[in-house]
Amino acid sequence: MKSSTKENWREVYADLSRYQNLYLYQQQLVEIIGQQFADLRGKHILEVGCGKGNEIVQLAKRGAACVGLDFSESAMELMQQRLAKESLTMPLARGDARRLPFQAGTFDLVYSQGVLEHFTQPGEVLQEQCRVLREGAIIVVELPNKWTLYTIYKKILMAANKWLPGWETQYSPRELKSLLEQNGFRILDCVGWDFLVLKILRKLRKKLGWRDKAESAFVRTVREKLQRNPILLNFFVSITVVGKKI
Repeated sequence: MKSSTKENWREVYADLSRYQNLYLYQQQLVEIIGQQFADLRGKHILEVGCGKGNEIVQLAKRGAACVGLDFSESAMELMQQRLAKESLTMPLARGDARRLPFQAGTFDLVYSQGVLEHFTQPGEVLQEQCRVLREGAIIVVELPNKWTLYTIYKKILMAANKWLPGWETQYSPRELKSLLEQNGFRILDCVGWDFLVLKILRKLRKKLGWRDKAESAFVRTVREKLQRNPILLNFFVSITVVGKKI
């Protein structure tokens, strides 16, 4: 069955340690979003599928006027706990990504991470995000890359009915960019994140208690160029596409 239900996500949030082993949290979305504005303070930002709020909490701490939306009651409970722990206040909405409960032209930026691939009609989701964005505003979409071992692993578990999030598809960089262009956006950037080997090594370093070295300016410049290489883009674990509302 092609669906990702509230029950699927209730199981995910009930077993977060297992879920986080599949999706290691990184700074990529915060980094990309920060690059879109000279100053985040006062910018109205919506996260569709906020989950437990890893990124949106950081954006709120930088002064953005954030709103978190998720259709899962479990996610809302986790977000409320997180906000209380961080001593933050933030509007939260439980709702459907295909029918966002906001007026047109409300936000300066809308983003999602690991959300779009769970919809059989992703155009409906993107059109709603386009509607609630102001003219010339920004969309950021991150999801798993198509051409990776992760896709094979996921498909095997889905076939065995053991994939916690339920139904899920995948996109290549070209497919994701085309999808955004078909739904009202002009592409500004496409970035790849992580190779599977690097993901495993980083997890191993964490288990061993080794500290990550600070990234030099030179290494950062090289990394950013490699992450946008049109050939290498097809082999990163996840991809992020940035678009502008036309």
